[in-house]
Amino acid sequence: MSCLNPCNGFFKFIPSKILAFAKMYPDYFTTQEIWTLLGDIESFRHTISDDNFANLNVINDLASVMVETGTYSSSPSVYRVVKLALLLAVARSSSATVATVRKKIDVANREVRSLGQSCQKKVCLKKHRKPTN
Repeated sequence: MSCLNPCNGFFKFIPSKILAFAKMYPDYFTTQEIWTLLGDIESFRHTISDDNFANLNVINDLASVMVETGTYSSSPSVYRVVKLALLLAVARSSSATVATVRKKIDVANREVRSLGQSCQKKVCLKKHRKPTN
């Protein structure tokens, strides 16, 4: 969600991308809320020139300052977009972690199976080996 990244004084702040992002989630933003978002974006554009928003680096900081300054209530639909972006970032991170863990478990299971097969072969060979006297 680079269009809301506060780094470099909101250098990449692009209202059309914010709207496009919101439209991707019709269960979260109705058509009416999209129109409201359009107005909130314009209001928010003026707000981010305030000194409180000057030295932010990540979207987490943006959410915090929006709450601290009350901007979350004057631009509620922008705040909803920020919250959604944060939620999706956590979900992506969590699913990546889950995928990594699953891969490691699969590798471990293959190794255990391979070890088990190897042990079975050794036991089988010992059983069928002719005793030498």
